[in-house]
Amino acid sequence: MGFRLRFVSYEEIDEGDREARKKEVIDLVAENLAEAAPDAERHGVTICLETHDAFCRGEEVAGVLRQVDSPYVKAVWDVHHPYRMGEAVEDTWNFIGARLAHVHMKDARRREDGS
Repeated sequence: MGFRLRFVSYEEIDEGDREARKKEVIDLVAENLAEAAPDAERHGVTICLETHDAFCRGEEVAGVLRQVDSPYVKAVWDVHHPYRMGEAVEDTWNFIGARLAHVHMKDARRREDGS
């Protein structure tokens, strides 16, 4: 019998080199998850990357998952974070729906300042 391990990563990304740094972080997390995937499979564990922190949008999570070819590495969709970042529900689904393991629901409202 397996269990789920929630994996949340946070990396501060400076505005100056945001795109380069974001790709570097995505690649690093993907490399580490790819290394962990065989152990997850061997033990019946699903490793999940949540739409949270540096991976608030499904687009970033998908960037990691595209590099990890394992059914034992999936996504947790915390619906609040892609929404607050301005990513449409349909877009988030298109990015991570095929690799979704769990959905984390909560209600939230965007403030006037967009946060």
